Amino acid sequence: MITFFFRKPTITIDCFTTSVNAYEYFPIKPAREFIPSWWKNLKTTFESQEESGVTVNRPTLKRCEGLMQLYQYGVILPLWSDLVVETRDPVISWQFADGESNVANHDMRQMSSEFERFCHIKIISPWKFREKEGVKFSYTQTSWNFIDRLMVYHTLPGVLDYKYQTTTHINMLLQKNTRYTFNAGDPMAHITALDDRKIKIKNHLVTNSEMEKLGISRSGWPWFNSSYQKSRKIKNANK
Repeated sequence: MITFFFRKPTITIDCFTTSVNAYEYFPIKPAREFIPSWWKNLKTTFESQEESGVTVNRPTLKRCEGLMQLYQYGVILPLWSDLVVETRDPVISWQFADGESNVANHDMRQMSSEFERFCHIKIISPWKFREKEGVKFSYTQTSWNFIDRLMVYHTLPGVLDYKYQTTTHINMLLQKNTRYTFNAGDPMAHITALDDRKIKIKNHLVTNSEMEKLGISRSGWPWFNSSYQKSRKIKNANK
């Protein structure tokens, strides 16, 4: 009897950047390469004295299946330059070490009044992703990597695809009148395919002109409203 083994197909993410720093020092990598050091150093059990007076071993987070599985999937977007942000309401100031990266922000009127007590920033990522099938990806904060920052800022989650759009910008809510320091190499976002196939990462360093030829250097949409939906509809109609 002959048994055939078929390798499960992979999802390929092509990651393009014009930033030498991002490409050489802080490329897109699998999430498993960013497992927090505190978790690696944690013992698997601790001694717990029960009400009966008996001491038993109880499991720590080192044995948390949900946490263990989290870092087995997806890729991490690291910060490509040191960054300082000061939220002196209503002014937001920032400085990148590389002197060229940028931060933007949305008009808070785009959100409901519940968000008025926060400041919004969008860290403009130098990375553009392309995935040909239209696979959906979750985009979430790397909470376990920054225990000391859990309550001081929040990276906004979402579900994206990289077939109809390519940006990987980092949208965050910050506290007002606060100074934030982010370090180059910090894992800023965990991007996970909503698909059980393995991911293959291909990092590419390209020139600005090459980025334009790839058709993914667009700096803005040509519509005021519903831009993503309109772009997707046109691209599907032109197939």
